[in-house]
Amino acid sequence: MNNQNTQLSAAIVQHIRDVEAAMNHAENSIDERLSIEWNEAFERVFRKNDWYYSDGTPWDGWFCPQRWTSEGGRKRRTEAWFDIVTLGGDDYHSWLANFVAGPPHAALQFSTSGSKSKLLPIYDGEKSAIDRLRGLNFIQEGTTFHLLMQIDAEELAQGFEQNDLSAAIRVFDETAMLLEQAMPSFDALHLAMTEGDD
Repeated sequence: MNNQNTQLSAAIVQHIRDVEAAMNHAENSIDERLSIEWNEAFERVFRKNDWYYSDGTPWDGWFCPQRWTSEGGRKRRTEAWFDIVTLGGDDYHSWLANFVAGPPHAALQFSTSGSKSKLLPIYDGEKSAIDRLRGLNFIQEGTTFHLLMQIDAEELAQGFEQNDLSAAIRVFDETAMLLEQAMPSFDALHLAMTEGDD
């Protein structure tokens, strides 16, 4: 163990109660507040009843437009969905860290259940939709698309001091609005990948 790690270990041991209290607060109170802010930002742009949420909100689990889903018994199924993910490395212990201290970075991601061999030729036939998504800053990796969501740490700290996070979490509103603009392209991809399934 090098000297830097030795010093860090000593500091953590000396302040372990504060470290644990800080981590618990980040994972519970701050992450909970961020989830509320994202859900509210999403619902300022989209009507809640127009979307299906696997776990009740667009923060927990995956979500997609109701029109993309089909019911198999009591279970909803879809060929494509969105969720909030982390990209670029092992997850931090809190969403707070992923939003302000990445990588890994928090991101909105579009995912599909199909294989690359099936979907990439479909994507090739939807070049205009893909180009529109890229123009809205969605980054394509294989068959997925993601939009990074970064929060400025200093702005967020000031927001908590003033009990007003509106400036710090404007990325949530921007992400929801970009998704709204991108939905015609995602609808086109979803339609192309599901044609012939019925």
